[in-house]
Amino acid sequence: MAQVTKEDVLRVARLARLTLDEQDAEAMTAHFTKVLAYIEKLTVLPTDDIEPATHAVTVAADTSAVVVSTASAVCNGGGAAMSAYFAEAHPVTVGSTGQRSFGTDTRGTIYFKNDGTTVAAGMAGASVLQ
Repeated sequence: MAQVTKEDVLRVARLARLTLDEQDAEAMTAHFTKVLAYIEKLTVLPTDDIEPATHAVTVAADTSAVVVSTASAVCNGGGAAMSAYFAEAHPVTVGSTGQRSFGTDTRGTIYFKNDGTTVAAGMAGASVLQ
Protein backbone atom coordinates (compact mmCIF):
# COMPACT_ATOMS: atom_id res chain seq x y z
CA MET A 1 0.00 0.00 0.00
CA ALA A 2 1.26 3.49 -0.85
CA GLN A 3 2.19 5.55 2.17
CA VAL A 4 2.38 9.33 2.29
CA THR A 5 4.81 10.70 4.84
CA LYS A 6 4.43 13.91 6.79
CA GLU A 7 7.55 15.12 4.97
CA ASP A 8 5.75 14.55 1.63
CA VAL A 9 2.81 16.65 2.83
CA LEU A 10 5.06 19.42 4.09
CA ARG A 11 7.04 19.43 0.82
CA VAL A 12 3.85 19.80 -1.25
CA ALA A 13 2.54 22.46 1.15
CA ARG A 14 5.78 24.41 0.76
CA LEU A 15 5.52 24.20 -3.05
CA ALA A 16 1.93 25.48 -2.82
CA ARG A 17 3.07 28.20 -0.43
CA LEU A 18 0.83 26.87 2.34
CA THR A 19 1.69 26.86 6.02
CA LEU A 20 0.59 23.78 7.95
CA ASP A 21 0.94 23.31 11.67
CA GLU A 22 1.86 19.91 13.13
CA GLN A 23 -1.77 18.85 13.63
CA ASP A 24 -2.80 19.82 10.08
CA ALA A 25 0.24 18.06 8.59
CA GLU A 26 -0.62 14.84 10.43
CA ALA A 27 -4.28 15.06 9.41
CA MET A 28 -3.37 15.65 5.76
CA THR A 29 -0.89 12.76 5.86
CA ALA A 30 -3.62 10.40 7.05
CA HIS A 31 -6.09 11.79 4.51
CA PHE A 32 -3.74 11.42 1.52
CA THR A 33 -2.77 7.91 2.61
CA LYS A 34 -6.47 6.96 2.57
CA VAL A 35 -6.91 8.55 -0.87
CA LEU A 36 -3.99 6.57 -2.29
CA ALA A 37 -5.33 3.36 -0.73
CA TYR A 38 -8.67 3.98 -2.46
CA ILE A 39 -6.94 4.63 -5.78
CA GLU A 40 -5.05 1.35 -5.41
CA LYS A 41 -8.39 -0.45 -4.97
CA LEU A 42 -9.60 1.10 -8.23
CA THR A 43 -6.61 -0.18 -10.18
CA VAL A 44 -7.76 -3.79 -9.83
CA LEU A 45 -11.25 -3.19 -11.22
CA PRO A 46 -11.90 -4.75 -14.64
CA THR A 47 -12.10 -1.98 -17.23
CA ASP A 48 -12.12 -3.95 -20.48
CA ASP A 49 -15.74 -3.12 -21.29
CA ILE A 50 -15.60 0.54 -20.24
CA GLU A 51 -15.50 3.18 -22.93
CA PRO A 52 -12.74 5.81 -22.65
CA ALA A 53 -13.56 9.29 -21.36
CA THR A 54 -15.57 11.19 -23.92
CA HIS A 55 -15.54 14.76 -22.66
CA ALA A 56 -12.87 17.40 -23.21
CA VAL A 57 -12.09 19.36 -20.03
CA THR A 58 -10.87 22.95 -19.69
CA VAL A 59 -9.82 24.92 -16.60
CA ALA A 60 -9.41 28.68 -17.07
CA ALA A 61 -9.70 32.02 -15.32
CA ASP A 62 -13.27 32.95 -14.38
CA THR A 63 -14.87 36.18 -15.59
CA SER A 64 -14.29 37.89 -12.22
CA ALA A 65 -10.65 36.78 -11.95
CA VAL A 66 -7.81 39.17 -11.27
CA VAL A 67 -4.09 38.42 -11.35
CA VAL A 68 -2.85 37.37 -7.92
CA SER A 69 0.73 36.63 -8.89
CA THR A 70 2.42 37.38 -12.21
CA ALA A 71 3.73 34.60 -14.42
CA SER A 72 7.31 35.44 -13.44
CA ALA A 73 6.47 34.88 -9.74
CA VAL A 74 4.79 31.47 -10.00
CA CYS A 75 6.85 28.30 -9.77
CA ASN A 76 5.38 26.25 -12.63
CA GLY A 77 5.77 28.74 -15.48
CA GLY A 78 2.16 28.11 -16.49
CA GLY A 79 1.12 31.74 -16.54
CA ALA A 80 -0.14 34.13 -13.92
CA ALA A 81 -1.97 32.87 -10.83
CA MET A 82 -5.58 34.07 -10.88
CA SER A 83 -8.04 34.77 -8.05
CA ALA A 84 -10.89 32.70 -9.52
CA TYR A 85 -11.20 29.77 -11.90
CA PHE A 86 -13.92 27.86 -13.69
CA ALA A 87 -13.90 24.41 -15.25
CA GLU A 88 -15.98 22.98 -18.07
CA ALA A 89 -16.39 19.60 -19.77
CA HIS A 90 -18.09 19.10 -23.13
CA PRO A 91 -18.62 16.05 -25.35
CA VAL A 92 -15.88 15.43 -27.90
CA THR A 93 -18.61 14.53 -30.41
CA VAL A 94 -22.10 15.74 -29.44
CA GLY A 95 -24.65 12.95 -29.76
CA SER A 96 -22.00 10.25 -30.06
CA THR A 97 -19.72 10.63 -27.04
CA GLY A 98 -22.23 12.51 -24.92
CA GLN A 99 -25.09 14.99 -25.07
CA ARG A 100 -24.67 17.32 -22.09
CA SER A 101 -21.87 19.73 -21.21
CA PHE A 102 -21.01 20.86 -17.70
CA GLY A 103 -19.29 23.74 -15.95
CA THR A 104 -18.47 24.88 -12.44
CA ASP A 105 -17.38 28.20 -11.04
CA THR A 106 -15.34 29.32 -8.04
CA ARG A 107 -18.36 28.80 -5.75
CA GLY A 108 -18.57 25.14 -6.78
CA THR A 109 -22.02 25.45 -8.36
CA ILE A 110 -22.47 22.95 -11.20
CA TYR A 111 -24.11 24.10 -14.45
CA PHE A 112 -25.14 22.16 -17.55
CA LYS A 113 -26.28 22.61 -21.12
CA ASN A 114 -28.37 19.92 -22.82
CA ASP A 115 -27.15 20.77 -26.33
CA GLY A 116 -23.55 19.76 -25.58
CA THR A 117 -22.03 23.12 -26.50
CA THR A 118 -19.22 24.46 -24.33
CA VAL A 119 -20.18 26.21 -21.08
CA ALA A 120 -18.27 29.50 -21.08
CA ALA A 121 -16.84 31.42 -18.14
CA GLY A 122 -19.69 33.25 -16.45
CA MET A 123 -21.99 30.28 -17.23
CA ALA A 124 -24.11 32.23 -19.76
CA GLY A 125 -26.82 30.04 -21.28
CA ALA A 126 -26.29 27.22 -18.79
CA SER A 127 -28.69 25.99 -16.10
CA VAL A 128 -27.91 25.05 -12.51
CA LEU A 129 -27.76 21.30 -12.01
CA GLN A 130 -30.03 20.27 -9.12
